[in-house]
Amino acid sequence: LVRRVADRAALPEAVVAEIVERADGVPLFAEELTRAVLEAGAAGAAPASAVPATLHASLLARLDRLGPAAREAAQVGAVVGREFAHELLAAVADLGEEALAAALGQLLGARLLFRRGAGPEAGYLFKHALVRDAAYDSLLRSKRRQLHARVAAVLEERFPARGKAQPELLAHHCAEAGLAERAVGYRYEAGRRAMARSAMAEAVAQLTQGLGLMAGLPAGPDRDRTELDLRIALGGALIATRGWTAPEVGEAYGRARELCTEEAQRPQLLAVLSGLFVYHLQRSGTGVAGRIAGELLGLAERERDVAARAAGHRLLGVSSMYGGRFRPALAHLEQALALHEAADRGSPVFLGAPDIRVACLGFTALILLWQGYPERALARSREALAAAHELDDPHTTSMALDHRCWVHHDRDEPRSVLERAATLMALAADQELPAWL
Repeated sequence: LVRRVADRAALPEAVVAEIVERADGVPLFAEELTRAVLEAGAAGAAPASAVPATLHASLLARLDRLGPAAREAAQVGAVVGREFAHELLAAVADLGEEALAAALGQLLGARLLFRRGAGPEAGYLFKHALVRDAAYDSLLRSKRRQLHARVAAVLEERFPARGKAQPELLAHHCAEAGLAERAVGYRYEAGRRAMARSAMAEAVAQLTQGLGLMAGLPAGPDRDRTELDLRIALGGALIATRGWTAPEVGEAYGRARELCTEEAQRPQLLAVLSGLFVYHLQRSGTGVAGRIAGELLGLAERERDVAARAAGHRLLGVSSMYGGRFRPALAHLEQALALHEAADRGSPVFLGAPDIRVACLGFTALILLWQGYPERALARSREALAAAHELDDPHTTSMALDHRCWVHHDRDEPRSVLERAATLMALAADQELPAWL
């Protein structure tokens, strides 16, 4: 590989041996170290000491030899990321279009970058993450922060559609720029977007990073409200990814309830109670869970919050069902179904939970089955699964499939239940939903 990269330049055996030794069997290292030697003019009778001591030093030396403009273009590109667009680079870098084009040409010629497309629409990719890291690490910390702040500002002002579609990108640049408050806001937005498309593992990662940045915010009511929003969303995502009884779920909602200290936080308190119900139903039993559901419904009725009323009736229906009180359970579930059409689906009280209509239909089917009405139970169960498929929400579909495995007609072949279970397992594994798996 070293000789092929060197092509017609006959490297001394000692130089080849030194490159092989330092590359340690990694092809990228061998290639980059060889190019560093060639570009330094070390071919011919060059001693083995001409080989850079590390790949990092080799890459920095190659950037230096290309000149300040190419180095700056590589550094700004590295701040943007492993891949970057020509338009974004041009807007951030302190280089004219002609100088930038020449600098990029040098980086392409040195095979440090690859290009896709042409002109203003072109995109660039660092040959390897290590090349990007070398360019990034060559920046002073203060300069790095300035560039990250400029990238964030350019994305917000000139490319708002991209920033809206990728709030996690803005969060990263704001965090690296030391703009903690904006970074937290973007992490929360990224977490909510992930939850909306049922990417719960990603939501947990985004929201956890948001909480990790809270130390950079000044203490006070604004910080508490921000943390409260993060905790509520995180609790919903953790239920899906860790299971109903995971200690992290209790910690998220427990801390959230501590933060609900003001009258203005009533809507968030409703969402917190909903999360605590799910946690305590499985962990503490129907007594504790039923009291939480009753508190939620009472507060929802005082606040005239339709979404929270629907959630409260659903939770009281579920706790009554698990307690063997089927008549009140059915009454509460039917009431929740009647309210759900007028409920705001974007309410925090539904955050991270399966669709309320699908859930109520599924639980109603179970109760009808246990009461001795298999035909009615089967009809409700089929309705629930059909509604779940229309929503295309893995969390909701998993619940519907689980219920459908329990509710089946005597004439159904056992194979049908096994097939539904297999479908559920595949979906839960693919979407990282261990509770349903």
